[in-house]
Amino acid sequence: MDSAFPFVLLLPQSQTEHVLVRYLTRLGTEVERRVELVAFEQDEDGVRATLRSPDGGQETANVSYLIACDGAHSRVRHALSVSFSGDDYPTDFMTADVQVDWKLPRDEQAFFFAAEGMLGFFPLSRGRAALIADIGPAQGDHPPLGEPALEDLQAIFNARTPGGVLSDPIWRVYYRVHCRQAERYQVGRVFLVVCRMRTISAGSSD
Repeated sequence: MDSAFPFVLLLPQSQTEHVLVRYLTRLGTEVERRVELVAFEQDEDGVRATLRSPDGGQETANVSYLIACDGAHSRVRHALSVSFSGDDYPTDFMTADVQVDWKLPRDEQAFFFAAEGMLGFFPLSRGRAALIADIGPAQGDHPPLGEPALEDLQAIFNARTPGGVLSDPIWRVYYRVHCRQAERYQVGRVFLVVCRMRTISAGSSD
């Protein structure tokens, strides 16, 4: 491309979150972790949200708008009775942010298609990479719970690439890809937001 930046820039999820949190802090907004939305109601003037803190206590927040980015099984979307038509891809996937030591270039994307399945290599900084691989036909209504063991990641990596050593995983998850579309993305003062071009349902939580 005729561009001053003829490359793809990839950031680990942890770094992306750090950038966003730092920006919100400059705007005077504090990000609260492990706070659960229990219920909400809205009128023409705003939204009244009931929140549960990590210690089990509840509080009410009165806000102008509610923006929901809570996954394929969105509690907010269900409360709004917004349909989510479509279907799942019939395969489960795993992804991980790991240190990769191998002989191939560490600054180039790579894709491998083996008899065992597909694996994508997306370079990050300092020798790390995001790995994505399919793990076989989907079983049940949700992807596997928990996170892939490093030994399982290594076995998949060895079977589908020229090989190398994986270490120091800082983020890993099983997930399922949905080919779906919400019927609406706004109901009054409540908005449904999708973070990515595809919606991912993680096995551990949404």
